Amino acid sequence: MNRWGRIAAGVVVLAAVAALCGCWSVVTLDETAEDQAWVVGVWDRIELRLPGNASAGYTWQLAGQSRAGVVELIDGPSFEPDAPDLCGSPGVFTFRFRALEKGSTRLRFEYRQPWEEAMHDTFEVALIVR
Repeated sequence: MNRWGRIAAGVVVLAAVAALCGCWSVVTLDETAEDQAWVVGVWDRIELRLPGNASAGYTWQLAGQSRAGVVELIDGPSFEPDAPDLCGSPGVFTFRFRALEKGSTRLRFEYRQPWEEAMHDTFEVALIVR
């Protein structure tokens, strides 16, 4: 195996060991996390779940981040209705982030219909990455 093959194999082994030992965790936050500071580790995943109703045309949007580069959005928003068989059912919008580097940032979200200027609701949370 050449040098690059050994390096790639080493990286895969380290990632597997870190995942198995729980070095990277998933921190799940919901609307009760508003206006609080949450401490996470570098490479931890943050899952934010906010209630809403997509059938009314509303969606949660990431409206701002006080310091770019501390966390990155990796998925979302996705919507899961509370009652999938019921048309118009409210549910949960989910955003997934990854902590990239040490530091702190505030995430601001707006709940609105994309074609309207007015916001129906807002949500803010502070993240401290250590």
